[in-house]
Amino acid sequence: MQTNLLTLPTEILSHIFSLSPSGTPRPFSRTCHHLHTISHDPSSRAALLINRYGRPLSLFYAFKSNRSVLTPDVCRVLRAAGAGFPRFLMQLVDREYHAKRGTSDVAVSGKSSTNSVVVSNGVYFWFVGEAWRVYGESADFREDDVSRFERLVYNAFTGGDPSTHDAIRTLIHTFGYVPLKPTSTSLTTTSDELVYSLTRLDLHLLDALVRNGLEMSNELNNFIMERVICRSDISADMVAAYKSHGFKMSDSAIRKGLQSAQPFALAALRAHIPKDMLHRLAEDTMVEMLGPSSTRGPCFTSAAVDFLLAQFPISDECMARALFVHPPGDSKKNEQAKVHEFPATRSYFKSDPCPVWLWVLATYGASHPFTIACFDDALSRASGDPALHELHDVFLAAGVRFRPRHVKILACRVLHRDMAANSLGLIMKLRVQLLGSLIGNNCVERITRECSGDPAAVTDPVPATIMKLENIKYYQYPEDVDEYGNLMDWLKLLKDEIAGNKEWIERMNKTQLEGGPRGGMYRLAQPPEDGIKFLAEAGSIIDEANRTIATAIAQRRTSLSRGVSKKKNSILGSAISFFPSPPPSPSSGNGSV
Repeated sequence: MQTNLLTLPTEILSHIFSLSPSGTPRPFSRTCHHLHTISHDPSSRAALLINRYGRPLSLFYAFKSNRSVLTPDVCRVLRAAGAGFPRFLMQLVDREYHAKRGTSDVAVSGKSSTNSVVVSNGVYFWFVGEAWRVYGESADFREDDVSRFERLVYNAFTGGDPSTHDAIRTLIHTFGYVPLKPTSTSLTTTSDELVYSLTRLDLHLLDALVRNGLEMSNELNNFIMERVICRSDISADMVAAYKSHGFKMSDSAIRKGLQSAQPFALAALRAHIPKDMLHRLAEDTMVEMLGPSSTRGPCFTSAAVDFLLAQFPISDECMARALFVHPPGDSKKNEQAKVHEFPATRSYFKSDPCPVWLWVLATYGASHPFTIACFDDALSRASGDPALHELHDVFLAAGVRFRPRHVKILACRVLHRDMAANSLGLIMKLRVQLLGSLIGNNCVERITRECSGDPAAVTDPVPATIMKLENIKYYQYPEDVDEYGNLMDWLKLLKDEIAGNKEWIERMNKTQLEGGPRGGMYRLAQPPEDGIKFLAEAGSIIDEANRTIATAIAQRRTSLSRGVSKKKNSILGSAISFFPSPPPSPSSGNGSV
């Protein structure tokens, strides 16, 4: 059975009108004459404004944002229903009424009112009469309570006399002042910060502000509690006092307190937050600090992360989740293990990731997977920032090793105008590491023994005679065996990416990239000096590595005992075929090396 809307009682239709989401009577009034009449009823309009703006400040927001709804009768009904009448509202009405036009900008504490509806004489006279009725001789129309309140609060914390506190209480208790949120149509530029300052002055003032219309929103709660928990004099009793006035310890406030790295803040949190919850939020704080920068999220400081690691049992699994783009257990982890993706760390997306990477190096050491991932990103970050280039040197001086996958990154970096010199310096350091490992780590000795089938070189049950040169690993560390690759990987990459890559050589000789705001690519009149040196350095590394190992294998072959089996000699011969014959010495008269 269908019911005609117009058959409903007027009271029900008026209530439906008051719940209009648009906050304006226009859509409702255009339906029919009966609903048009209801939409113009002062009681209906008053209910609409109270539902939309709340009872205490309904009159203020109606004047600011919905002035067309206001009539003297609507104003009277609102006041009878309990709407507040703060003195700063009358001051605003007086200023706007005396403006030449209703659309003129009227400066109010740094903001301007641009309501297009002119203040009618009837509405203005009602406001004046109500102001005299409520405030009498204290209805100072020419005063600006908003600016005065902000000055008083500022003076209260900068050595103001005791009368300042009394003046603040008078504005709140007697004249109905309340800080308002800054919006495009709001009266004031301050809100949450003023409320926090007042709670520091006298927490009991908060109750009066709520009566005057202050909305205890989650946003205000988080803003204030984030500052409270970071106070130098924070205590469990202080947190309890704020909670008794309706505040709650939100997750964002707890994370802020943990990030402060203050023992007193942690003690206050432990007194009010369950242990499991606090531990979970400590891990979340660590994840946020090591990840991309955010407006309100915790910022990275080495003191904060060291404090959390000292106070909570944060596992390596949590640190991996905080550092890696694809941590262990990620669906892309298997693919990442095969092909290294860049960036590897979440801190890569920070505006300045260097402090995070330096902290990882200092905390975990040069050979830890966390440090290796940070070095990967430090090399792959396309930036001419001198601080980043200094970070490369710090990592290498601490013992971090290059990997074969870094060859391509260096080849790309040298094509950039601001990174060419840095890339040249890096490949020179790579040369020291790579060629130094051939001798320093007994790589030559190991290769020649295994190629010759010398049983003394075998430390496991696998017979030396079945080992092949291309499978001989060198430059290895137990925690990262598969990452260092073997000599053939190094030589192949240096040739494919640089020395033997005709396309790369042509680009290096003719064009150069430029980052920054301009960006783009431009042609070169002549090859860059750093690029030419980089190419020569790569070729020199290949030649010297081949020469060193080929010479060592030849010397080992001549020293083998006559009892070596033919089978072993055949393996040695196949191994030597991987390398060119050692060049003649200068003394032989056949030319210089």
